[in-house]
Parts: sequence; C-alpha cells; structure tokens
Amino acid sequence: MSYEKQTWQTGDTVTSAKLNHMEDGIASAGGGGTGGGVLIVGINMQTMTLDKTWQEIHDADMAFLKVVRSDTTVSWMPVLTVLVDATCEVTFLATNPDDGTSIIMLFSSASADEYPVYVS
Repeated sequence: MSYEKQTWQTGDTVTSAKLNHMEDGIASAGGGGTGGGVLIVGINMQTMTLDKTWQEIHDADMAFLKVVRSDTTVSWMPVLTVLVDATCEVTFLATNPDDGTSIIMLFSSASADEYPVYVS
C-alpha cells in the first residue's frame, strides 16, 4: 500500500488520526520500521563504533554513514558491502578530507546484534 500524501490547508485541525497516518508513512519508508528504506548510521568518534547494529544495517534497503567532524563538516558515506564470515563486516565508501581520494572504511562485529567497530 502506498502512502497517500495529505495536503494541509490553513485552519485544518490536527487530529491523532492525521498524525498517526503521517507516522505510519514514515515507518513504512524505513524511518522507524524494521528493514527497508534508508538507514542513517552514526558513529561515536571517540570509540569509532557505529550506532546501528550489523543486522540493522544489513536489513536496510540503503544505508549511509553520517560523519560530523570537529569543524561541524558533515560527510555522507554510502554502504558498499554487508558480509557475514567469521565476523560481521560492513564497509563504507569514504572521501579523504585531506586530498579528496576515495577510501574504504571497514567496520566489524562478532555477531549480528552488536555494533560494528572500525577496523581499517
């Protein structure tokens, strides 16, 4: 079922039904549901640990790593691979802020329900 956009007019009453309709649309687009949609992954820069589990990243239709640098510059890095072997790995395509070259960032966790940590 596709989302039916609401067109609001001045004077319209905000109701729980209208708000729930909006929440359902957000959830079905991947903003709060399980699986599907675009997943925004954050990173703790002190521990270099992602804020989503390997499984959450795996289940998303698309995932991006959002990195906020100390100078408040924001970088968006798409996920390249999500693999299971001896460890659960996820890689992101990054751009080196110093020279603009592309690099691959590898994160790993021991199981699917853990938060991956930067490896190389």
